[in-house]
Amino acid sequence: MGRLSGFDTFIFDWDGTISKLGIIYLINRKLNPYWLYRKSRSFRGVREPRESEIRKYIGNVYNREMYAIRDRENLIMVRMIDVLHNFSRPKLNYGAGEVLRRLSRKGKSIAVFTDGNISRVLREAEELGVDRYIDAALSAQSIRRLKPDPLGLRLLLKELDSDKRRSLVVGDTYDDILSARRAGIRSCAVATGLSGFESLKTRDPDYLFRNFHELELEL
Repeated sequence: MGRLSGFDTFIFDWDGTISKLGIIYLINRKLNPYWLYRKSRSFRGVREPRESEIRKYIGNVYNREMYAIRDRENLIMVRMIDVLHNFSRPKLNYGAGEVLRRLSRKGKSIAVFTDGNISRVLREAEELGVDRYIDAALSAQSIRRLKPDPLGLRLLLKELDSDKRRSLVVGDTYDDILSARRAGIRSCAVATGLSGFESLKTRDPDYLFRNFHELELEL
C-alpha cells in the first residue's frame, strides 16, 4: 500500500500540474486582469480576506464591462484563448494521464481547482481525453477568490461530499500548498510546472514528488 492509497478525493491544479505550461498559460497570465488581483499584498497572507475587502478591491480595479466575470467564463479570455488555441495545443505532463486513469479505476473522486479560465481548462481536458476522469471542476475566477484563498477547495469538497481528512490537493506551486493548508487539507506537490523540486521542498508540503511517475508508485 502506497502512502497516498488512503485518500478518497484528489483535487488537482491544472496548468503546470496536469497540463504542461505553454503559450496559452503564459498569455493568460499576462493579459487576464485577475492576475493583478493575485498580486495584491492584502491577499497574500494567512489571514482570509473579509468579504467587504474583496468587494472593495474588485470594485476598484475590475469594475469595467469588458472585464466582467461570469459564473462560467470570462468571455474576453475565452475568445482570446480560442484564437491562441490554433497555434498551441495542450499537452499532458509526463505520467499525469496514467495517474488519473488509475485513480478512476480505484473509484476515487477527482476534481480540478484552477486559477485559469474554466471553459479553456474543460476544453483542454476534453482534447487531452481526460475529461472522463474529472468529477468536478472549478475556476477560482468564478468565485472571485484566487489561490491561496481556500474557498474553492471547500466548495469542491462540499460538492463531492468528501471528507477533508481523506482528501489531497495536488499542485505545482506554493499557492497550491498554501490553499490546501488553509482549507485543512493535506497537500502534495509535484515539480512539473512553475516551481522546482528544491523550491517546493522549502514550502513543506505533506508529500513531494519530482513527477507523476513517482506519485503513481505511492497510490
